[in-house]
Amino acid sequence: MVTGGPDSLLLQSALAPLELDDHGGCTARATVTEGQVAQVALTYAQAGSLTVRRLEADDLGGRLKETVDFWTHWAARCTYQGPYRDAVVRSALVLKGLIYDDTGALAAAPTTSLPEEIGGQRNWDYRYSWLRDSSAMLAALGGIGYLDEAQRFGEWLLRTTAGRAEDLQIMYGLGGERLLHEVELSHLDGYRDSSPVHVGNGAWNQFQLDTYGELLAATLMIFQLRGTPPVGRAAGFLRDVVELNIARWQEMDEGIWEIRDARRHYVFSKLMAWLAVDCGVRIMDLTPELAQVPGLRERWEAARGEIRTALETRGVDADTGAFLQAFDHSAMDASSLQVGLRGFLPSDDPRILATIDRIEAEITRKGHVYRYLSEDGLVGSEGSFVFCTLWMASAQARAGRTEAGEAYLNRILECANDLGLLAEEIDPDTGEQLGNFPQGFSHLGVIGAALNLAYAQPGGDAPWLKRWQALNDEG
Repeated sequence: MVTGGPDSLLLQSALAPLELDDHGGCTARATVTEGQVAQVALTYAQAGSLTVRRLEADDLGGRLKETVDFWTHWAARCTYQGPYRDAVVRSALVLKGLIYDDTGALAAAPTTSLPEEIGGQRNWDYRYSWLRDSSAMLAALGGIGYLDEAQRFGEWLLRTTAGRAEDLQIMYGLGGERLLHEVELSHLDGYRDSSPVHVGNGAWNQFQLDTYGELLAATLMIFQLRGTPPVGRAAGFLRDVVELNIARWQEMDEGIWEIRDARRHYVFSKLMAWLAVDCGVRIMDLTPELAQVPGLRERWEAARGEIRTALETRGVDADTGAFLQAFDHSAMDASSLQVGLRGFLPSDDPRILATIDRIEAEITRKGHVYRYLSEDGLVGSEGSFVFCTLWMASAQARAGRTEAGEAYLNRILECANDLGLLAEEIDPDTGEQLGNFPQGFSHLGVIGAALNLAYAQPGGDAPWLKRWQALNDEG
């Protein structure tokens, strides 16, 4: 048993006697043959407990059976019956494992500071819940039959963000915590000498314009799941969010990738500002309390049109017709794929196809898509971004290029570990996984890509697909 401060750990092993090393660790080695059972248990005692109860063999066997039965029955609830079903179920299991049961919140990943470049400095704490995960989370889990988890997450989201629209954050603690200050643990070497190690995430108080759109898109899904409109303070809060979005959409921000060197007019941010107003109008259609406000609809619709005009003029490259990373900025960014995936334009619009083609040509390597390759003010480099590659799979599927979409999804699945788990990034040269692990964004992307590919197939109108499409239709 090990104690430190108020906490205690008890390690039990039936493999062999435990041997202590010079660093305070302990090991035991033994050969286990087929049919043989050897139990190992690590028990944690919370603060205030004076002793840790030793578990007997019957206790461990019973707990193991209970655990296996729970996850087997939970996986069987998946309603998705299309291609890549095993990968979809595995990804759903990962998302369930990332849910904090006390609140229903979804962690982006269970780890901190696993590096995006081995030996590098791009090491962040992902043990929090980002608003931008919310609409994808609700559509993915709600669309494949896990309505309880989707609704619980939705309730947490509404509780946590309630208050003043001006106080909205891009991310929160799993208990709804708001102060997430970033601290470097300089006494730790980090994974494979990749330092610094962080606790907390300094991006929590950045201005990211897409936050408003993510919240309103998720809120619209919540009301679709509930079947009831917002009333009273909830309706007033949502109105304030739309109004704040309209007031700020022309400002520069740090963007979806939380770039720390300079603010820009990011295309994805403007897209989400458009989506915020679009969802606001659709929420208004469900909410008599908002629909009856004189002039509100006209003002919101005018703002939506103004944002659309800015995106279609300043956000598009005049020569190729592709959507760029930012206004007055020539670089490409994978988040521009969302222009089609979020319903701003039809998925086969020439500008969407041009965006796909330029991203493939300029920021894709060996079938893996990077977030961007422009300067971002940080030292070092990073791998390709799994979610971006899966966006590409979805974009190709929606554009009618199903073989290309399948190829992108297959490349990602080939890089998963033996348990089907995916990290945040991949080294295209080696297939090595990088960044925090397992990554919720990556597994959300697997579900989304599989659903988009299934929907693109002939006869892609099965009941389970119709439900997902109804939740995911944000255009």
